[in-house]
Amino acid sequence: MESVIKRILVCDDVADNSFLLKTILQASDCLIEIVDSGAAVLDWLETAPNPPDLLILDVMMPKMDGFEVVRHLP
Repeated sequence: MESVIKRILVCDDVADNSFLLKTILQASDCLIEIVDSGAAVLDWLETAPNPPDLLILDVMMPKMDGFEVVRHLP
């Protein structure tokens, strides 16, 4: 059966966490994009031609946490 999720955007300010998530998720044949801040998520979403199928957010980040990012989503 074909996987439904193809493109995942991961946001975490800790590089080791992002690397771990990317390693695990790549085993599912998904395209993984990594950003390191809430502002970077919003910038990525503004410039990406298509939204990701899944957005994974760290909820404890400096300046803009994951909850604040969600409040700014279009």
